Amino acid sequence: MAFSLNSWVVGPSAVLIGCMISVQAAEPVRIVQVPYDSERLTLDAVPPIWDKGYLVGYSRGYSYGDSPRIWMYDRRGQPLIRGVRLSFPETIKVIVHSLAVTGDGKVLISAEAWSSQSQFATVLCEMKPPGVIESVVSNESFAAESMVVRPDGTVWALGNDPSRIWTAGADYSLLERYDRSGVLIGRHLPRSEFCSNDPVVASEHGYGSITSSADRVGLYLAGAETWVEFDASGRLLDQFHLAAPPLLGPNAAPGKSLSAVRPIVMTASDRVYGVFTTTGGIRPDRSTGAGLYQLDRKLQRWVRVPPELDRDPAFGLVYGADGDEIIARSGCCRYGWFSVPDVVHRVTAAAR
Repeated sequence: MAFSLNSWVVGPSAVLIGCMISVQAAEPVRIVQVPYDSERLTLDAVPPIWDKGYLVGYSRGYSYGDSPRIWMYDRRGQPLIRGVRLSFPETIKVIVHSLAVTGDGKVLISAEAWSSQSQFATVLCEMKPPGVIESVVSNESFAAESMVVRPDGTVWALGNDPSRIWTAGADYSLLERYDRSGVLIGRHLPRSEFCSNDPVVASEHGYGSITSSADRVGLYLAGAETWVEFDASGRLLDQFHLAAPPLLGPNAAPGKSLSAVRPIVMTASDRVYGVFTTTGGIRPDRSTGAGLYQLDRKLQRWVRVPPELDRDPAFGLVYGADGDEIIARSGCCRYGWFSVPDVVHRVTAAAR
């Protein structure tokens, strides 16, 4: 196939750390301006992701007979694939579920193709610039809703079986692994292990996401509120319940929580960050608790990055990680690389 405070609140439980800290409010260390494209910015378009130095995204192609379009930009913001339609012979409809970037700079696409006889097949296909489909591999009725391609070329796919997702008692694996040529090499996380009807896709807690560093892979199952971590060979390292952060403010109902916004990202040093919000909006209302959170594996909870230490407020949701930096967007087309603080380490050190 990258203020000065006497005290600050750092987590959903409002842990107060009374210590002197001198840090600079986060400003982008790098800016990339992506050219404006009205087609890429319609309601039909899915939020893009930065992966391996490329920005990739797609539109759904909601209109009957229309096809999804794929975009790809390089690290400088220059277009490599310009809204190329994704279609296959003898199909009347194609649905894209997720994208990832391969080690050699191609777009890996998880798609669902329907025939005129109402039959469908799920596939993984590769598209190389300027929009040429190079390979298509069937993956046996598994739709990857989030994917990563590891440095060794293996594909880790988090998803479900569209034909059985609403069938009570139906069981299938939520995580599949493929080798470089698309051959299945492992299945993990049976659906029956989780109480949620759909542990992966959508729930009041948001969307599931898979992320990776050099030596590990992490999965956030939003529907099941569960964090799972593997080493590079597929060995389970950790799995625990991970509640979404609570909704704050005077109008917050008891037990009401925020929702995860994809993607959850892992940095090169294995730190995990995610944006949680009430609406999925570009600029979440931070008074509700919405904003950037870091995973505390030891305490098995999300820890809020204090607004004073978070990104420039002009930059909203997170779209990827690059080394130890996370990538956020301002407006339609301006992306910034941010060196965010390790608040979990700060809390641990201050508590000693």
